[in-house]
Amino acid sequence: MIALDFDSVKTQPQTSGTIVWLCGWGMPDAIFDRTRELLPDFHHVSVDYSDADSPEKMLLLTEIAVKNFLYLD
Repeated sequence: MIALDFDSVKTQPQTSGTIVWLCGWGMPDAIFDRTRELLPDFHHVSVDYSDADSPEKMLLLTEIAVKNFLYLD
């Protein structure tokens, strides 16, 4: 039988979902900081494109960031 701790479940924040911020090559991630502050009910995931040298690498980095988030959640 599994014992549930209902107090800890109630205190964990509930989120509305996840937003993946794709800032591109020329736009810093910090540009979305204020918007993230205005959306505290969401998880925010950013992708680091500093190693991307092609659109295919950008897609790969995006997929990796999302997979890493899903496995941590």
